[in-house]
Amino acid sequence: MGILYLIQPAELVGTKRYKIGCSNKSTLERVKKGYKVGSRYLHIMECNNPLKIEKLIKFDFNNHFTLIAGSEYFEGDEEEMKKIFYEKYSEYSQQTIDTVKMVKEKKEKKPKRPATEKQLASLKKARETKEKNKREKILAEQKEFDIKEHAEFMKNFMENSAYLNISPFESRSSFYPGSEKLKHYVKKKQDKEAEEIYRREEKERKITNEKQKRIDDEQRRIDGLKEKMEYFKSIGLNCMTCDQRHEYFQLKGYDNLDDDDMRHYVQDMMFGGY
Repeated sequence: MGILYLIQPAELVGTKRYKIGCSNKSTLERVKKGYKVGSRYLHIMECNNPLKIEKLIKFDFNNHFTLIAGSEYFEGDEEEMKKIFYEKYSEYSQQTIDTVKMVKEKKEKKPKRPATEKQLASLKKARETKEKNKREKILAEQKEFDIKEHAEFMKNFMENSAYLNISPFESRSSFYPGSEKLKHYVKKKQDKEAEEIYRREEKERKITNEKQKRIDDEQRRIDGLKEKMEYFKSIGLNCMTCDQRHEYFQLKGYDNLDDDDMRHYVQDMMFGGY
């Protein structure tokens, strides 16, 4: 629902010039805000499809009055203009209502009749044909992909053959993506790589264990020497045997001997302790 109006804008008051207009809104916002204060409102009518009715009325006004500007400003007798405007509005608005009713009636869906056996069979056959065409399309696409993949594989066959260690006596035709022969060589290659990885890791573990064993042995040796050194210190040089003093001097280092150590060392040397 909208409005259709015939007005005399404020700047045309005092002349025989008038304007036709319309709005898709049913409020008066368009005529209040679109024109200056002092404008004269000769007709404001509600209607359906105001744009279409305005176009028809402007066509009639062109036949009766003088178009002075654009497509909406006309000059002529006010009473005659108001009369034609109202008559044409009444005529065209009624036609629009009837047209809308007719369109609505046409759009109303008729109840569906139950499908016959022949129609059901035809629909079933159409669905089956559609499904069949879909499956065939998928198979054709897969086949095309396999052909391209196989062509790419054969193009690089020498490289693949070297990588997988394929026997030169094998027939190329038996190698294609997904073939049993290819799966066999791929699995063989994977098993070999897995075995190599295991051997490498085992070797690394063995080296690590041996290295750790040497570290542990050296630590035990150092700990034993420390214990022996502490024992020698606890009993003193005078209570040691000649061999013990010799071992003590070796552990301590001959460059680190003090005066008492040197005295015992010299005595042992002189009296055949070594």
